[in-house]
Amino acid sequence: MESPQTRCLRTAIFAALLLVLGTACPAAAPEYRAFWVDAWNAGLLSQSQVDTLLGVPGNANSKGVIREANCNMVIVQVRRRADVCYPSGVGEPYMSGLSPANFNSLAAMIKAAHDTTGGKKRVEVHCWSVVFKTAKGQVYSQHSDPPTGSLTTFDNYWPTRLSSTTGAENSDGAFDPGHPKCLEYLINAHMDLVNFQTTAGPGGADGRIDGIHYDYIRFEAATEGFNPTSVARYNARYGLSGNPSAASEQFKQWRRDQVTAFARQMYARIQKTSPQIRQSGSFVTWNPSPASSTRAAFQATRPYYDVYSDWDSWQQEGIMDMAVPMTYYNWASLPSDYTKWMNFEKDRKFNRHMIIGPGIYLNSLANAIYELQMTRDASPAGNYAHGFSGYSYRTPYSGGTWAGFAPSLVSSVTPTWADIPEMPWKTSPTKAHIMGTVTIHGSGAWADGARVSLSGPVSRVQTNDGTGFYAFIDLPVGTYTVTASLAGHPTATGSTTIAVGQVTGNMYELDLVLGGNVPPTITTQPISQSVKQGTNATFTVGVSGTAPFAYQWRLNGADISGATASSYTRANVQPADAGTYSVVVTNAYGMATSSGALLTVVVPPTITTQPLSQTVTQGQNATFTVAASGTAPFTYQWRFNGAPIGGATASSYTRSNVQLSDAGDYSVVVANSAGSDTSAKAVLTVVVPPVPPAITTQPQG
Repeated sequence: MESPQTRCLRTAIFAALLLVLGTACPAAAPEYRAFWVDAWNAGLLSQSQVDTLLGVPGNANSKGVIREANCNMVIVQVRRRADVCYPSGVGEPYMSGLSPANFNSLAAMIKAAHDTTGGKKRVEVHCWSVVFKTAKGQVYSQHSDPPTGSLTTFDNYWPTRLSSTTGAENSDGAFDPGHPKCLEYLINAHMDLVNFQTTAGPGGADGRIDGIHYDYIRFEAATEGFNPTSVARYNARYGLSGNPSAASEQFKQWRRDQVTAFARQMYARIQKTSPQIRQSGSFVTWNPSPASSTRAAFQATRPYYDVYSDWDSWQQEGIMDMAVPMTYYNWASLPSDYTKWMNFEKDRKFNRHMIIGPGIYLNSLANAIYELQMTRDASPAGNYAHGFSGYSYRTPYSGGTWAGFAPSLVSSVTPTWADIPEMPWKTSPTKAHIMGTVTIHGSGAWADGARVSLSGPVSRVQTNDGTGFYAFIDLPVGTYTVTASLAGHPTATGSTTIAVGQVTGNMYELDLVLGGNVPPTITTQPISQSVKQGTNATFTVGVSGTAPFAYQWRLNGADISGATASSYTRANVQPADAGTYSVVVTNAYGMATSSGALLTVVVPPTITTQPLSQTVTQGQNATFTVAASGTAPFTYQWRFNGAPIGGATASSYTRSNVQLSDAGDYSVVVANSAGSDTSAKAVLTVVVPPVPPAITTQPQG
């Protein structure tokens, strides 16, 4: 294995040769180059610190140290212990250390990172939140009433406890996601962050966060997870009583499921409202390290069996856009652990991104650089990561500072800029998703623990969470039936047809109600669309209630014969098919009518009046006109001898003060969204005006 010193020397020599030869190093392949920036120390606590980190907005010469190091992403701690550095929509207080005390650091960072003045590169801002910890501060005090463990009226006691329902609390006042009201609050608090917006970037339109990043998305010890309400839910689910054993495999899985419920619901809700935002987390990688890149090997590690953070399954399910495992090992003492975890991470990406997170703060400067360089190596199986995130900006190597670190980083790791990699499941998706909430008829209570089954192009089964929520991610397009069942209640069934590109984030919502005679409710309305003449138009509807359902599609209020399924396709559409399409859904207990979806049939242009050939005298004007049928609006592009004429984009074109060089063929291309038509050529002939006779030689006398 190449030593850190050898690799760094080789890289430094290469960089020096480039400088000597005057050769500009080409831009690197896309990769994440990130650093965690904590909120306990200097970095983001004041405007001057943000200026140092990311530059002064509007000043092309002020790039900030992150850009200067050719790094393209920061993971910034904006929520420490249920305290924040932005105005919270759920009432969480500002964190201590800000200057001024209400400094909106998040807005300042977005403005600086997204500033592209003078060609500055855009830096992504991923918002780091410590999910469950509270430090027993303001939010903790609002939710620490005496516990009851009631499942009919949830109490207001949210902390986790150790070993039993009467055991000690976590020392940091960590909340327990097994309490449904706590889970609901945590979702709302983090969606508030997802919805944060300021004015930044070109035109002020780039003021959203780029990603949300979860820390401590786990329990902190094997004996945690004994919130009284969570234990009561567990006992009700499995017909038990008293305190479960912390060592029970069933109770271990229960606690994993409560953490997963937060990750799954957040992913789905982000996809529903702001699909451009990326979800990630910093996940533990304690030793013993995985012996191989398999599911079983992960299940033999402490993240899985000790603190119930099943991030390997989150990657596989697709409820994280990228994992950033905290691969915190000192190369001098634990090289094998660093290597094993890093290879596991590279091999277990699934259809998502993987960023290696080396604990460079534990290492010497040389080894910190070496660990970063190793993130680019292939695993023995030939797999690669998508980049790195170093911990941390504050301490980039043992005892070191950013000023002492950056020159080595740039010369040995990041000599040129690299763009952020694309996420194809976001930028060019081929799959869609279904989410929803299952409730009890009459009371509206969350149907905790309902079995939700999905059937269609693929089949899946899931148990919903304490808030009744379920989500199926990355589904092939098509028509699906979702059935929810819970002991003691009649089942509920709904159906929906999912597609790509018709709803935000390709996320379809289908809520279900258990019990009672429930009339149909339209959950997904048919969508208006414009289609080209001769193509097909498909309308779909989603519905919940008591199955079975009957469907009748209508055009302009009149029934369409044979259109009696949850989707309707109008084939080979013509102008006569344009109009308003709706559907009436009925069951034994009522009916529901969808909203109308307007079908616009776009007819390609056909030129009806050709431009005419003409002869004009030099110095006069020549005007050509065209008329076309079809669906407006049209675009026009006039051409001279087959070449486009700049600015000639109206239905008529005038050539002023024509000269002999203007003679030739004139034509026009008329287009709309359905196609185009090119006119015949009109020939312009330019003649020289007659010259009066002039005596050039006088008669001789």
